[in-house]
Amino acid sequence: LRDPAAMGDSPFDVASAKQALASPTYSPLQAPSPVAVPTAVPRGPAAQSVRANGLGHEAAAGEEAGAASPVQRLDMREMVIRKRAAVMLLLGAASGFLGFLFAFAIGFLQAMPTFMDLHNSYCYRVYDGQLLRPCYFPATVSEMVCDPSSPAGKVFFFFEFTGAILIFFSWYPTSMRNVYIGDDAVVPCTNIAWVSFRQYVPAPGM
Repeated sequence: LRDPAAMGDSPFDVASAKQALASPTYSPLQAPSPVAVPTAVPRGPAAQSVRANGLGHEAAAGEEAGAASPVQRLDMREMVIRKRAAVMLLLGAASGFLGFLFAFAIGFLQAMPTFMDLHNSYCYRVYDGQLLRPCYFPATVSEMVCDPSSPAGKVFFFFEFTGAILIFFSWYPTSMRNVYIGDDAVVPCTNIAWVSFRQYVPAPGM
């Protein structure tokens, strides 16, 4: 029979052990019957300490077994989100740049006398078809893409829309450490955080 002092701290356990020892039918060779030891459920700060120690033991056991701890899994999740935001931001910016580049290239070809047979060539006046010498060249990219049905307008809309979608869903103002500055910095004369402004204004403006 086990030592009564080691069987538990409750009076019930000690009394049961003493009764078993005082029984006239007790024999040291007899296998002792297991005594139910009620376990006290810790509450309050003690419960938090027990749970924290349990998590620490689980994390240590996981590290020994080669598994990632909860902190490591959170760090990995954060790195995945940052990388995805950076990649989507890069692709969105590249798409926006390509939209301007291809629109300018198409407008430049339309203004070349060598390609005056192209559709919507700038070498002809729009309202009467009169040949222009030299050919007209638009002053801005906006003038080149003002017609959505023209080749330059269609190319520009495709690349800018794709870039806006990628930049918006990257959530780079809140996902990247070198961009997120907290919600304390606000736009002057408003209560709008600069982080929210950078998220919701530039991308839809594209």
